[in-house]
Amino acid sequence: MKFMQILYPGLGGTSTVAFAIVNSQKKTSLKIKNYFIFYGNEKLTKNNSDICDKNKIDFTFFLKRKFISDNLKIYKKIKSLQPDIILSHSNSLLALIIYKIFEKKKFYCVDHTPNKSKTIKNWINLFLFSIFSSGIVSVSKINKNDLIYKFYKFFNIKYRVIRNGINTDRFKRKKNILSKKKIRLGMAARFVNDKKQSLIIDTIFKNRNFFEKNNFLLTLAGSGYTQNILKKKVHQYRFNHLIKFEGNLDEKQLIKWFENIDIYFHLSIAETTSTVILQALSMSNPIFASKIEGNVQLKDFTRGKNLFLINNDHLSILKSFKYIIRNKSMLKKMSLNIRKDYVNKINSNNLFKDYYKFINF
Repeated sequence: MKFMQILYPGLGGTSTVAFAIVNSQKKTSLKIKNYFIFYGNEKLTKNNSDICDKNKIDFTFFLKRKFISDNLKIYKKIKSLQPDIILSHSNSLLALIIYKIFEKKKFYCVDHTPNKSKTIKNWINLFLFSIFSSGIVSVSKINKNDLIYKFYKFFNIKYRVIRNGINTDRFKRKKNILSKKKIRLGMAARFVNDKKQSLIIDTIFKNRNFFEKNNFLLTLAGSGYTQNILKKKVHQYRFNHLIKFEGNLDEKQLIKWFENIDIYFHLSIAETTSTVILQALSMSNPIFASKIEGNVQLKDFTRGKNLFLINNDHLSILKSFKYIIRNKSMLKKMSLNIRKDYVNKINSNNLFKDYYKFINF
């Protein structure tokens, strides 16, 4: 069977999910040949190409230039490969519509973007995918009061919720947390307006003496258009010894980074099922994340006692810092014992089976 996924070329949740689907195919008896088409504004990361090579995924990369010609190239590539299943991570809609019209083949879509942070363009894209695809997968629960739920029901659109999963065998802690004098905090995310690394930095600025006195260090992984702004702010605050920017990390580097931090923070405006929070859970890190719908759903689903939900404001972040200081022993003990309670809920073992059942239902 030829299984194709179309996704963005940069680091992020879509590639993590796509590779998790491939990895979970090992749990089936099916003979599967995987094909990836990467398409977007960013260059294909070395991490993505290396993982493709390692997993024998036949991949093609198209850098976004001209909309019409790009999609015609993608259509021709799809046609040349004649895949049995096409799963698009909300990418290359026009090419897929052309393929469906001329080749009479189906395709399916995965919606990764939280409703709260969807732009008008995102909504139009999802609407068109809903009309032209043969089914939509949402990676987090859809509430019955949501407009998108009513839209799916009214137009009888096939959809299913399939939560993201990760390779929990790979993301597994070897070192204890909070075993050194310095307390290392971390956040790994794209530097965009939806992610709130700036809130943590500003809280540190407002409480510099407390942060230094209690030996905190903040390390930020990722890249994006707000990164340079925040770097300048850190330099302006003279915080270079307190806040470190790690840049983009490949999977091996990310696992090592998780090993070297004690507490994980993830502040944002909106989330679905965040793969990086799943990774932090798998690494047994205590997590302080924004109290928003996707994270509330994840906490309810995992029952993770090490997932603390906080408001996106300076006072809540400061209270989290103080909570860490007061409860170091408890957090350290929790990290040693908590993982077994939820690890089976966040692994990707059945991810491909779930997608395959949905497509063939």
